[in-house]
Amino acid sequence: MGENKDRMLAGDWYLPDDADLGADSERRAELCAAYNAGAGSTPAERRRLAVVTKDLPAGVLAVGSPARVIRSLEP
Repeated sequence: MGENKDRMLAGDWYLPDDADLGADSERRAELCAAYNAGAGSTPAERRRLAVVTKDLPAGVLAVGSPARVIRSLEP
């Protein structure tokens, strides 16, 4: 990861015009557009957009690329 991205994720000051952050932003926009365009597609087709490196337990919220569990959805 780039130095500015590490700083951003840590909540520190960073340069927002960093090339790595710009590339991540473009990739995010492409993935969001592809995911939203596939609203009528099957769940399997939409899942191909995700990067999941291991099985996830039921009832959790996972985010990121690769996906990581951030919290349980169980009450």
